[in-house]
Amino acid sequence: MQGTQHAGEMLFASRPTALVIPKVTGTISAVSSFLIINVIFRSEKKLSTIYHRIMFVMSCGDIMASISRALTTLPMPKQNICPGQDYNWDAVRLGTVGTCQAQGFFLRFGYLIMYSCNLILFIYYACVIAFNMKDVTIRKRVEPVLHCFAFLFSLVNAAIPLFHQQYHANGPWPSCNYTGRISCETSDTSVPTKWVGYLFLVYAAVLLI
Repeated sequence: MQGTQHAGEMLFASRPTALVIPKVTGTISAVSSFLIINVIFRSEKKLSTIYHRIMFVMSCGDIMASISRALTTLPMPKQNICPGQDYNWDAVRLGTVGTCQAQGFFLRFGYLIMYSCNLILFIYYACVIAFNMKDVTIRKRVEPVLHCFAFLFSLVNAAIPLFHQQYHANGPWPSCNYTGRISCETSDTSVPTKWVGYLFLVYAAVLLI
């Protein structure tokens, strides 16, 4: 079963679409987020409303993640650091270990910021609709706590793998991702730990709903 999955990943990685899709979707997503920010700052209220502030932070996170994803293999080291574990992408690789770590960090940090802001949006609507809280009360007592949580939660979850150099060229994905692997000698522990941050946000959102 594992051999079949590995063969499928190799087949996907060998296709040109594996590089084209993230470039196109990442670029479209980043441009769309820039347009959202532009609409916010061109409006009369700008960042004076809670909703606009949430969407602004969410868009910033999406820009970080989308640009990192759209760069695909460019930040990857020119040569495989761990022969036999990283795929030798038939694409331009101009980076170093440092640029690979940076791509993985901004990819993870941006996505976590974006998902955290979705959770903040759920909580904001819950406060307004379910608890009939006024915007003034939410702005003073709820919003600062939520934004601090979103930033710190995302930063810690993205910075710890960066500190341990756990971002690498990761299998069939044409970008440097969190693998849970510190060196070529250690095994990939990403299966139980990779999605912990994301799953926490999903479960929290489900509980709110």
